[in-house]
Amino acid sequence: MKKKSSVKRYFIFYEVIIVSFLCLSIVIVSILTTRKFMNDLHIKEAKDFSLRIKGAVLKMMETEEMEKFHTLKIALLKESKFLKEIKFFREDGTEIGGEEKFERTACTDDEICTVQKGSQTIFFYTIRNEEGCRKCHPGNRILAHVEMVINTSELRAVLRKLTYLLVGVGGIFLLLLILGTHAIFSAVIEKPIGKIMEAIKEYENGLMPDNIKSEDMKSREFSILFEEMLLLFRKLEKVRKELDEFYQQKMQRADKLATLGELASSVAHEIKNPLAGINGVIQVLLKDDEIPYKAKEILKEILNLTARLDRTVQNLLRFAKDTPANFRLANINELIKKTLLIIEQQAITNKVILQIQLNPSIPHSLMDEEQIQHLLLNIILNAIQAMPDGGKISINTSLEERDENKYIKVSISDTGVGIPKEIMNKIFDPFFTTRPHGTGLGLYICKRIIKSHNGDIWVESEENKGSTFSFIIPLKNE
Repeated sequence: MKKKSSVKRYFIFYEVIIVSFLCLSIVIVSILTTRKFMNDLHIKEAKDFSLRIKGAVLKMMETEEMEKFHTLKIALLKESKFLKEIKFFREDGTEIGGEEKFERTACTDDEICTVQKGSQTIFFYTIRNEEGCRKCHPGNRILAHVEMVINTSELRAVLRKLTYLLVGVGGIFLLLLILGTHAIFSAVIEKPIGKIMEAIKEYENGLMPDNIKSEDMKSREFSILFEEMLLLFRKLEKVRKELDEFYQQKMQRADKLATLGELASSVAHEIKNPLAGINGVIQVLLKDDEIPYKAKEILKEILNLTARLDRTVQNLLRFAKDTPANFRLANINELIKKTLLIIEQQAITNKVILQIQLNPSIPHSLMDEEQIQHLLLNIILNAIQAMPDGGKISINTSLEERDENKYIKVSISDTGVGIPKEIMNKIFDPFFTTRPHGTGLGLYICKRIIKSHNGDIWVESEENKGSTFSFIIPLKNE
């Protein structure tokens, strides 16, 4: 696994880049500012020298000592460190005392022109005949062209020293900044994070990190973070204990259910065969015309009781053995109609009106007909029993879309006594019932059937107004 760099390394790296950029910017700005200052200073000195040179040249014209240009040149170069070289040119451009040719355009009066030649800066200007000199030297003629070459060695030395100074100061500042950042980062961030990691490892080992205090954190933010983490650990510990207890209860319940399942299977098989014999005998007796009418009514009631007992046996068998669903194409509307034919007489006897509203556009879908019919019977019979004085049962079917998947939805509503809120979350538990003769297996088996179909079942109820049981199963044709 590739080793990752620490946050501190990234922080110092970006800090070095930013500070280096700032130092470089300061150096460049300082050099440019110093260069401009020195250049302005040179221009000022060039102007001062131009006035002195002009005065000296005009005085030489008055005394007719024009041949003394060489002497003037030596005196000026000796007097100023600013000048590296000075040359004088006649009006025709030839150098006085030299062989060079002045080829530049003459500047206007009192203007000093500048030209850059390689690394050298050259100032040049023109001296013209003034009004006072025109008595002896008529005309506005050019007396001389002057060219001054600046001594830039001093400027370069200053710039070099300034660069070294700024780079040195910037380097020292950067080093101090990195050391300070390292110290602050270690004290304020690394150590608190190390304490937090230590606390997490202790908790992973099953220990609460009570030996670490929030006072060990150097900053308020990390102190708050550590307190919140300890609070989270305590909540997790509480939840873990509750989950352990819940898991133990579930395991004990699962063991009990397994034992009950085996017992239920044995009892159901022991009851089933004698029950079938009793039903057969009663049906034979009912066909005998010599049996009195009152006896036949008693036999019919016994037959109803054995039918209820048979359903109980069937529920016990379904509880004991979780039979996998046998999927086949079927239509939910047709299945509901078949189921209603089975319980129609019982509904009439209990003064219950059956009302259906089936969506005709629902196509055939894969389902276990036997299991779904058992589910419908359980819910509808429960609804009939919830209306001892009669009422109405409404059955609706529809198509519903969830998470881009289509489902068949069935809703069965009654106008019965309803379900109290305090037991709403228990009605699908095995062996939970509020009826004196109930087994508490009907709705549990309904939920298991829906689970085997990858669907969902739920109930909405209001006391003394009725209940609505709804379930959905996926719409599939293959």
